[in-house]
Amino acid sequence: KADAVSADVWCYSAVINACAKSGAYKRAVDWFKQMQRSGVSANLVSFNSVIHACARAGRVKDSEQWMKEMRRYGFVPDEMSYHSLLYACAKTGQVERAVHWLGVMIKQGLRLKQKTFNNVIQACANEGFIRGMEWALGEMRERQITPNGWTFGALLYGCRRSDEEDAFQKAEQFLDLLVALDVPVSGSFLLKNLVELCRKHRRRDRLSHWVRELVSLGARPDEKIEKQLRAMGYAKDE
Repeated sequence: KADAVSADVWCYSAVINACAKSGAYKRAVDWFKQMQRSGVSANLVSFNSVIHACARAGRVKDSEQWMKEMRRYGFVPDEMSYHSLLYACAKTGQVERAVHWLGVMIKQGLRLKQKTFNNVIQACANEGFIRGMEWALGEMRERQITPNGWTFGALLYGCRRSDEEDAFQKAEQFLDLLVALDVPVSGSFLLKNLVELCRKHRRRDRLSHWVRELVSLGARPDEKIEKQLRAMGYAKDE
C-alpha cells in the first residue's frame, strides 16, 4: 500500500509538471488540489512542481503562497523551490522580491549557481535598474561564479531599457568584462541590444568596435540585425 501511495504522488507530480511546461498553471493547481482530495499526501516534488507552474506563468504571489503551504506541511524549500521563485521575479521584473529571495538562499546556505544570479540580474534588467544588476554581478563574482553569455545578454538588455544618463558607459564596462573573461556567446541577442544601445545613445562611433568583439566571441547577426547594421553604417570588412 505504501508503494502504491508513493507511485500516486509521483504520477500527480508528473502531471503537474507537464501542466507547468505547457504554461497551464491553473490546471497544475487544480491537479494538486485533486491529489489532496484523493487522499494522496503531497511531497516535496509535488510542491515544487506547483510552485514551478505558477513561476513559469509569472505568478510571484501565488508561488510564494505555495511555498508557505509547503512549509505548513512540514517541507523545507530547496534550491529548486527558490530558483522557481527567482524565475518568476525575473520574468515580471520584481526586483525587491528577487533580492529578498536571494538573501534567504544566502542566509540558509543553499548552493548558488549561475542561474541564481542570472535570474536576479534579469529581474533588474527588466526594470532597467543598472545599480541592481551591478550589485548582483558583484555578488556573483565574489563567489567565484563565472557569468555566461546569458548573463551579459541580460546586462546589455538592462542598460538598453535604462533611462540613466550613464547607461551606455555602464554597458561598455560590462562589455569590457565580457571580453576580459573571454566568455563565449552565440546567436544575435547581444548584437541586437548593442545596436539598440548605440542608436538610443547616438554612439554609432562605438558600434564597429563592439560588433567585432562580439563576433570574435561567437555572436552571429541574423538577417534583421545585418540590415540594421548596414543602415547604421557598419561594414564587415572595416
